[in-house]
Amino acid sequence: MNYEVLSVVFLFAVVALGFWRKCNIGILAVGFSLIIGKIGGMSSSQILGGFDAKLFITLVGVTFLFGIAQSNGTLELIAKRAVGLAGNRTYLVPVILFLVTGLLSAIGPGNIPVGALMTVVAVTIAVEMGENPLLFALAAKVAANGFTITPLAPAGVLTMSLSETAGYTDIIIPVMLNVMLWAVIMMVGFSIHYKIYRIKPGAVAVGGAVSEKNRSPGISGSQSSACASWFTLSCSAAWTWASPPSS
Repeated sequence: MNYEVLSVVFLFAVVALGFWRKCNIGILAVGFSLIIGKIGGMSSSQILGGFDAKLFITLVGVTFLFGIAQSNGTLELIAKRAVGLAGNRTYLVPVILFLVTGLLSAIGPGNIPVGALMTVVAVTIAVEMGENPLLFALAAKVAANGFTITPLAPAGVLTMSLSETAGYTDIIIPVMLNVMLWAVIMMVGFSIHYKIYRIKPGAVAVGGAVSEKNRSPGISGSQSSACASWFTLSCSAAWTWASPPSS
């Protein structure tokens, strides 16, 4: 069998086995990489040379930090506080959800965890407001996917790594802006289609997402630490991008 075809077969086998046995696909992929490498006649050093340690540390570090932020409720806290800014202008709630979800996706967690979390938050808010949950859910999903190609998010990190390997450098910002633009265009289209301007003012009942109770939820020490770490990471990344490369 052709070596390239065999590699694709192994890839599908890893995914299928992971779903079937409920195993970690990443760990399976490492083991299968060693097998396919040996079949292809590669030495151990050549196989290990294909492991990008820098990319691995970046992905693990960012994912771990924002996994903590998700588990201790920091992401949900930020979302509720932001939505509370709408007050009685409830037609702004989908827009705020879009902006907050996009920001959260862009500065670290990426589209998968943020999309899953914020879609639940968005639908819950819509139900409490008595509005169509589709617009709210789409606002969260479009923003999560449209703002995830950044140098901090996993999708952006992979984009930079793979593009540089292929010989394309300095493309992350144009790609990021292009994807964000299409997310905004889609949000405008969904807002028009689902008639965002017809959302009833003050539609949230007591205990709803924009009530006074949720407008100023308390913040714990662990959540404060997560926000501080998040801010520090974002500033460090911005400083790195702005600094000229050393000669």
